[in-house]
Amino acid sequence: MDPISSTIVIPSIVNVSCSILVDLFKSYKNRTRAATLLKEVQQFITEFTDGELDSGSFINFLELPSTTRDFVDFINFCAYRRQNSRKKKFILDKESFVEYLSGKARAYVKEEVGRILNINTLKKYFTQIINIIENKLIQKLDTEHVGMLYFVNNSLLETEKRILESLKSEKIIRQNKDFELIKNNYVNIIKKRNKMSHVYGIDELDLYSFYVFPRFYVSEPDESTPKTMRSNIYKKREVAIDWIDIFKESNMVSIIGGAGFGKSLFLKNLINKSNELNIHNPSNLIPIYCDLKQFKINSRNSPSYSIEDFLVDSMISNTGIDKRLISKDFLDYFLSEGRCLILFDALDEVEVEDRADLNELISSFFEVTNKHNKIIITSRAQGFIPRTRIVCNVCPVDKDQIEEYLSKMVKLKQFNQQNIIEFMRQCDVLMESNFLSSLLTVSLLVQIFKAEKELPESKIDLYDKCVEYISKKREKDQKKSSFDFKLMSNILDNNISFEKLSWLARPNNIEIKEDEIKKLLLDIHEDSYSSRNETRIAIGEFLKFCAQRTELYVAGNQDAHYKFFHRSFYEYFYSKCIINEFPNNEDLLNELLKFGIDSEMFELTIALLKKQNYDRFKGFVRIIYELIEKSDDFEELELQSEFLKLCLMLDVSEQLQLCDKVYRLCFNEKKVLAKLQIEGTYNILLPLFKKVSRKIGRDLEKDTLLLYKEEIIAAHLIKKLIKIKDLVQEISLNFIFGALEFEIDRMNLLKLLDLYTLDELCSLMKNYIELDSSKEIILRKQIEKYMKTLNDDINRGQENAG
Repeated sequence: MDPISSTIVIPSIVNVSCSILVDLFKSYKNRTRAATLLKEVQQFITEFTDGELDSGSFINFLELPSTTRDFVDFINFCAYRRQNSRKKKFILDKESFVEYLSGKARAYVKEEVGRILNINTLKKYFTQIINIIENKLIQKLDTEHVGMLYFVNNSLLETEKRILESLKSEKIIRQNKDFELIKNNYVNIIKKRNKMSHVYGIDELDLYSFYVFPRFYVSEPDESTPKTMRSNIYKKREVAIDWIDIFKESNMVSIIGGAGFGKSLFLKNLINKSNELNIHNPSNLIPIYCDLKQFKINSRNSPSYSIEDFLVDSMISNTGIDKRLISKDFLDYFLSEGRCLILFDALDEVEVEDRADLNELISSFFEVTNKHNKIIITSRAQGFIPRTRIVCNVCPVDKDQIEEYLSKMVKLKQFNQQNIIEFMRQCDVLMESNFLSSLLTVSLLVQIFKAEKELPESKIDLYDKCVEYISKKREKDQKKSSFDFKLMSNILDNNISFEKLSWLARPNNIEIKEDEIKKLLLDIHEDSYSSRNETRIAIGEFLKFCAQRTELYVAGNQDAHYKFFHRSFYEYFYSKCIINEFPNNEDLLNELLKFGIDSEMFELTIALLKKQNYDRFKGFVRIIYELIEKSDDFEELELQSEFLKLCLMLDVSEQLQLCDKVYRLCFNEKKVLAKLQIEGTYNILLPLFKKVSRKIGRDLEKDTLLLYKEEIIAAHLIKKLIKIKDLVQEISLNFIFGALEFEIDRMNLLKLLDLYTLDELCSLMKNYIELDSSKEIILRKQIEKYMKTLNDDINRGQENAG
């Protein structure tokens, strides 16, 4: 035996082996002592004292972060697999893991030093390590240590795929100390730049002095539904999760929520607290924030502009680090290692026609990169079609969160403790009417309540009072102010300024060059000042005031650019703007129809018209109904989208008689609903149907079953059959029927199903689903099995009734 190998290398193997085990056991809060693990290692390591593992390169392989990560993934995989009640078979097991890991180690050593290790020796070594992990760690793990997977089958499949890709990868990433130093500097800068955040009416504060963590529920659109047709109706169950577990089910997630629900602020939190994420070694991640609006802007002059270009540009613009340091090579190093935390913000602010393509581009790019990278895409919920398996929905604000926010404001001396009870009392009414659903609204209401001791009851009143307070009254009430309000009052006190700025920022609050803004405001306000030069000085003062103090119109991400701080404010001012810009109702309607279904423009414009000019409002609503009434061509998706936008506007108009006419139009022999295929149809039409049913007395269940009996039966069976993997290839049934099926009394639905024969049901289903001919027998058997269960339920129900 080589004495050097005996005295140096083998002890190094012992130490490294023991060190790996100790770190793994600690990460799972396992109390097995290091001395015990050392003894376990010493019991088998003597088998390898013949020199087979005397390579320092092999020790380097053991110390690679990716090797530890492979072990962690495998431990999690084994622990979660024990939760799988279906006992599904997987490719990966102990033997295959050992085989792939041994091959990876062998390839690493061969590339590094040209030596070929004996594959059987490697397998024996890793088998012994896995045996210790299996007996002393995995067998003792429960949900307290690893948490619970809610979509266990698919999450296990994703984990298995990630492990196998890692083990089979021939790309070996060696540590680059220069890149690591740049990364540390980058992280320090981006955290510092995201440490503070604007609070409406208060200015910038430390993020965690006021931040209230959002609540999420996670859902999984069924994988057998085509990606372009996924809907909440056919998703699997929803479960609440803590924010630190956002990557527990998948490394790529979508976060959706309403306007002002705090999606962007949550990403700011992730930049600061990524090391608290419930994942292995989160401090190794490099956070990359990307404003998705910028992708289109950046790519205008470069047809070949890529996701990689965008990531590099985002890192540079967010930190100011020299582009010679933040390069594609730098990015590729961390992407290849799977160490990126990439935060794609505000897909809903991308132009409507570009959203789907950009979402698909992101999804496709990360399909072929290291699956350990963590990806988030945020968007408003309405009209969003996820390309990720897991969707995290931001919950509407609840009383506990409002009280937590108020307590923080009290600590900051920004709210009186004695006013909390009255504030919460007034909030109760607003929450019941669904007006108060976001923390953005809460923060605005706090400032208005402080000034008036009374809360507004509509969005328009909220924005009116908020703009008045934020942009004008708050600063004017401060005696010691560095701003010349007298000079800029003609600009600041005239809402036309912000309305025209919104016109420049169309269609989705794009950033505007300072020179363009100055030219616009000069044209508007020059006659209000003694000279052109005085006007320029006033405009400069106005822009400085906006950027520093208003939290309304602020400096953009690009140098010498400005934007509305939140899309909601942009949409408010643009609604006011187009009412004036388009005095003809047909022109106004055409401009509104350019916006996506997720926009607040429809609701805000209707509400403003109703408040400012009721006669025009009635005429405008009448035009909307006339267009709905004439709608009979639904072949093109664009025409379907227009129909839904018109229905949305009519719904928020609260004109019940016209809403009832729309209801009757949908529930007559034309069967309009059966012609619609757009995602989110049910979000728009179902509230209108329920409102008419509740306030006018229509029988929604009776009308649905009278006109759409077959569609409801198909929707019911699809929900049952879609759980069978790979059975259904395509669904052609409108998602509105899944929503309406929820409204049908269960026993009535079951009795209706019982009227059909098995042959009739199989034939009916083929009208709404596409499946391989080889699966038709499976479909028949599954329907037959379900019908038998159904008959048993009906019989039990009749026995109980008797």
